[in-house]
Amino acid sequence: MNKKLLTVLVIALIATALKLPSYDAEESDKQTELDTQRIVISNDKADKHQEITNEELEDLTLIAESEGITLEEAIERFGWQSDFVRVANDLEEIYPDTFTGATFNENRGAWFGFKGEIPKAAIDLVNQLPGHSEIVGRIGYSESELEKERDIIHDKVYQLDNIVDVSSHYDIGNGVILVELQLIDSLSPHERKQIMEKLMQIQPKSKSISVEYELVERLESGNDNDI
Repeated sequence: MNKKLLTVLVIALIATALKLPSYDAEESDKQTELDTQRIVISNDKADKHQEITNEELEDLTLIAESEGITLEEAIERFGWQSDFVRVANDLEEIYPDTFTGATFNENRGAWFGFKGEIPKAAIDLVNQLPGHSEIVGRIGYSESELEKERDIIHDKVYQLDNIVDVSSHYDIGNGVILVELQLIDSLSPHERKQIMEKLMQIQPKSKSISVEYELVERLESGNDNDI
């Protein structure tokens, strides 16, 4: 986790590309409710102005200017992000094998995931945050497992013939590995079909993780977890 995430956020907002792992709420909701464990903590009335350093205040001022909002609004929406990073770092350190990851969204708040049951200590840590947080347990994978699956699939795809380049990244919230491929231009429709058939045979070992393949004309850099 980046301990200077507020500074990164300022740069990201100006560049219109937030450097955080992506999280799609609609996709996450597709997980079976009977299997997952959800805890929602709402401390929206808590004071988000506490312990904001001068450096963070400068960052928030830049965010307010780039977003066209007041400093008060910037503090309300982003002022507790350093607290979020601290809690996420603690959870990653305490539960390296079961912590799935964490995301922050200005509208949805904080999201934390665990491979298995949600630890009691994790609930206590998240409850320290002065905003809306959701903790999801029994997801079925940790971030380290997701990274490993991505790396294995990426290498297998890259070794296929007629591949120009490959980019692979994952979505922490739903356990999907997205693999984008650029093929050589001279391939016939039949040859492209054969490659897609080979891709369908390259699947994650974990049943909790899935993979999606997409053919693109040109690859572009994207998320922090790209390779």
